[in-house]
Amino acid sequence: MRYLYVMVSRTDTGFARLIRRFTGCYYNHAAISFDCDLRQLYSFARRAYDLPLSACLTRESPLMYTRGQGDAQIVLYRLPVPDERFIAARRTVQMMLRDGGYIYNVWSVFTYPLTRGLPAYKAQTCSEFTAGILRIAGLRLDRPDCRYHPEDFTHLLEGLEVYRGSLAAYCGENRRLDGDPEYLRRHSLLQIAGCSLRTLACAADRSLFERPSGLPDVTGQYFAHTHR
Repeated sequence: MRYLYVMVSRTDTGFARLIRRFTGCYYNHAAISFDCDLRQLYSFARRAYDLPLSACLTRESPLMYTRGQGDAQIVLYRLPVPDERFIAARRTVQMMLRDGGYIYNVWSVFTYPLTRGLPAYKAQTCSEFTAGILRIAGLRLDRPDCRYHPEDFTHLLEGLEVYRGSLAAYCGENRRLDGDPEYLRRHSLLQIAGCSLRTLACAADRSLFERPSGLPDVTGQYFAHTHR
């Protein structure tokens, strides 16, 4: 038996405040980790701090939440997972990272008050990704992955909470480790506008003209192999 960690957070960025306004929730972000130190923390998030719409599946670090000096309020949950399910979940994340083609499902967020979430081809939100990994880990979910928002996990995982409070206090000096220096690099207004327009266009194309897809299904092949 191993443990999968889910971190739900409230971050202080303009886009985070926009998400909270759309969803009416206190928390705006969800991520999964394969260790209690949060060194293997994954979610769909922005590539750089000043590029809010240019996002993808990212290996996050506490630095990305605090910008090296700020803080974020988090709730951390620990979910017991059978070994084979844990390995399948981690293998799914690794496969998606190697693929490199996944983007942030921005239209699902923008239309959430009306649609309650839209599936799209190789496009996910942080909560959609988290729900998909939890499903692979063996948790029974009662709705499509795209219908979840970060605060849903505070109810779904109630009873599994191991920490609530400051991310900086939880991680200590580790929050300055494993951070991507490119995340804090500043971009020009022209670069920001260009990245935002390309993201919106790509997300719209995948929402309208591509068949929706969730996480890659590795469980059947993996479980068949491990149980021979």
